[in-house]
Amino acid sequence: MVAVWTRDSVDHEQGAWVMEEATHGLARKVLAPVRLDLVAPPLGFGEVQYADLAAWSGGADDPRFQPFLAIVQAIVRAEPIPVALRPTHFEAPGIKLRGVTMQNVNIHVGERGRDAEDDDEEDETPAVARASKRERASSSPSMFLTRAIGVIFPLVGIIIFIFAMGGMACDQGNAPGAFCRVLDALRQ
Repeated sequence: MVAVWTRDSVDHEQGAWVMEEATHGLARKVLAPVRLDLVAPPLGFGEVQYADLAAWSGGADDPRFQPFLAIVQAIVRAEPIPVALRPTHFEAPGIKLRGVTMQNVNIHVGERGRDAEDDDEEDETPAVARASKRERASSSPSMFLTRAIGVIFPLVGIIIFIFAMGGMACDQGNAPGAFCRVLDALRQ
């Protein structure tokens, strides 16, 4: 069974039938998924090996088609599905990059116009530069507030739980006397 992942087929409403059929194929161990659009597989199929044909030329000799053939052959022969190698290049539909490989690519997302700080970091090694950027980011007021909220809310929830459940346990006589005395003292 071939499931084709496209924008429509991975949509919860439009692709319900495709996902249902794919679920049956997965259960029977005869599923050969193919990705034609640059989309993530739907929930439940993220760990299933699929053939990425988003930039496929349409020819049987296209190297992007070979993993699909290998998956189908493994299913027909009742063999383990081969793990496809990760691509070392980037291609998207309509974009054919031949002889271009991406190695040691860093993508930086952040503020621009910080030339003075960036000039200072050019003297540092990349690891030191990343560490100093992390330190600056972790000391920002918004980061501090986010971390504080992440600690305070769970603590407040635990305290409310202890007071509510502890009070009920004390009222029913199911809690140690010392705990009930401390709880009563805190309530007053």
